[in-house]
Amino acid sequence: MGPDGDHADIETIPDLSDLELPKTVVIDNNEELSVVVFDIETTGFGYDSEKVQLPAVCDKGEFDKYIIPTKPIHPKATKVTHLFSTGTRLYYKGQQLKTELKENVINSFIDWLPKNALLVAHNCKQFDAKILVSQMQPLASTFLENLKDHMLGFSDTLPLFRVKFPKRKSYSQSSLAKDILKTTYNAHNALDDVKILKQLIEVDITKEQLIENSFEVNEIERQLQMFNAKKHLLVSYNGVIREKEMKDN
Repeated sequence: MGPDGDHADIETIPDLSDLELPKTVVIDNNEELSVVVFDIETTGFGYDSEKVQLPAVCDKGEFDKYIIPTKPIHPKATKVTHLFSTGTRLYYKGQQLKTELKENVINSFIDWLPKNALLVAHNCKQFDAKILVSQMQPLASTFLENLKDHMLGFSDTLPLFRVKFPKRKSYSQSSLAKDILKTTYNAHNALDDVKILKQLIEVDITKEQLIENSFEVNEIERQLQMFNAKKHLLVSYNGVIREKEMKDN
């Protein structure tokens, strides 16, 4: 609802009856699934945060690139990841990193992906998948379409571990690694994170379970559409409230 009192903004929120139920990915029985474990380090914690590191591992090798920051990194994010920026320079624990343009990193990542890639992350559905997709949406539409052509979808290990170990107090990746792999590691270094998660998957999760818990890129696009529409509506609604308060005063 805009300040003039019309309800046009409400129409940007899709009707629930128009939304498809989430679909798991489909793979031909004659083709091999390629599990790609990935993680994303960002400038903050919201969906409008920007990627600054994109690492991934699979059976064919590893991918790890840093992105030129275009906005400051939130101090709380720096405390977790040890990444900070000054202007367009990015640092990890005080050491300057080699960075590339976001568009180049995304293209390199897509080209690196193996055939029939299933992108897997811990808390993927609530964070990593949404960050990856949302960062592509402002770019040319070919970026997202190219990603879809190179992957089957996403899968989230967090709910899988919750089902497998229902009585755990913590499902953080570092806690799982300590108890299952009997190891500690440099948590929140994104490349180390994906290497450890790959080991956890190989020990405790099957490809069939990953597929059963998978979801398509379109599902993330729908969720982001709903989120952005509600956010826009809330901003418009707050504008109406402020305008009313000003008139009342």
